[in-house]
Amino acid sequence: MALLHVFVCLLGLVVLCHSDCTFEELVTKDVNNPPKGCVDHDGAHKDFDSEWVRDCVACSCTHDGLSCCNM
Repeated sequence: MALLHVFVCLLGLVVLCHSDCTFEELVTKDVNNPPKGCVDHDGAHKDFDSEWVRDCVACSCTHDGLSCCNM
């Protein structure tokens, strides 16, 4: 019975720690004028290798694209 109690508690922690992540690949529209960063969901420009948190969502901008995860 104690093992079942531990299992249920651990299962609850997994549900609480679940985060939802999204990734938007960086698209180069003009090879002569490559992007200098990412554009976040609010339309703000973010430099490459930058990280920020807004409304419990942690985002980062890399040369691959924009990655955001719920905290």
